[in-house]
Amino acid sequence: KGTQFVGTGSTSFDGDDDWIDCGTTLGDSLGDGYSGGLTISLWFKANNFDDDGGIVAISPMDGGGDDDPIQLRISTSDIRFRTQGSSGGEDTSNFAFTTANVWTHIVAIYDGTKSANNQFLYVNGDLKETNSQSETLDLDGVKLVFGTYYNVGYKNLDGSLKNVAIWSRALTATEI
Repeated sequence: KGTQFVGTGSTSFDGDDDWIDCGTTLGDSLGDGYSGGLTISLWFKANNFDDDGGIVAISPMDGGGDDDPIQLRISTSDIRFRTQGSSGGEDTSNFAFTTANVWTHIVAIYDGTKSANNQFLYVNGDLKETNSQSETLDLDGVKLVFGTYYNVGYKNLDGSLKNVAIWSRALTATEI
């Protein structure tokens, strides 16, 4: 219940100029001022951690800077789950991680509770980080993309994704 997108199989990205653009259907269906839950679950394998790489973003992808309502990405030293609210406030949950060439399960949750909008980052089934976002998300007209995010240029993943699922609700710890 609440599943918006499910992809099975594996997709590889070369870190150069390839990504998957799923359009604005998800963002448009959730809309501006979204205060419901959202869960992203997937397996990923990074070929290296030499540079930033987008895993999943719900993003305008228009060169507006680091203004994605939702980003799940790797950096040179960690996995990051970031949400940016409707007024520009942002929160990031980070987990130190640099294991290349190993399939890793990630679940990123924005619970959408009006008081705190908690976000949770699970790695291989273990809760690694929590944070809160005091604002709702503006998602209308933004794209769902895999393998990149935009921040003064595309930040592309050098690695693979498989078994991606996105729910329009917060999964429970038991469901993860």
